[in-house]
Amino acid sequence: MIESRKLRVAVGAIDDFDQLQDTIGELAALGAVSSDAVVLTIPGNLCERLLNTSDPADDGEGRDWPTILVRSKGGNSLVEPPSAEQDGAGSTVLVDLSAKFEDWIEPRLARNLNNQLANGACLLFVQIASAETELAISNALLSHSLDLVQFHDVAPPI
Repeated sequence: MIESRKLRVAVGAIDDFDQLQDTIGELAALGAVSSDAVVLTIPGNLCERLLNTSDPADDGEGRDWPTILVRSKGGNSLVEPPSAEQDGAGSTVLVDLSAKFEDWIEPRLARNLNNQLANGACLLFVQIASAETELAISNALLSHSLDLVQFHDVAPPI
């Protein structure tokens, strides 16, 4: 019998580039590596800043950034899939889950996340590797997120 292991994923909405950098720094200090996180955004100011920064990870701290995904406005198709050059690109499962979050997040919560995207925020999806890191990841996201941080247990696609 094959046992399906669920992923625990935290989602926060952040609308400021500096706040996003700070959050990534706090997560890195906790041991969450770039493969444990994905940034989802739509075209707009924050998206342009993320994509036009030659190396968003070059913040003087030497950390890798998560995979950056860009979705079309009002849709769930990717207009900017992750590039091959992205260091520490997020795990394929987390990238797939982040790109189509409406498929696994309760509709009311998904609408809230889509509203955050429409208002210029990006969504930061973080895979929680252990119970020991959940509180610390929660605190890092809560200190920089616009709204409540959501936690979901997701069965990875087969």
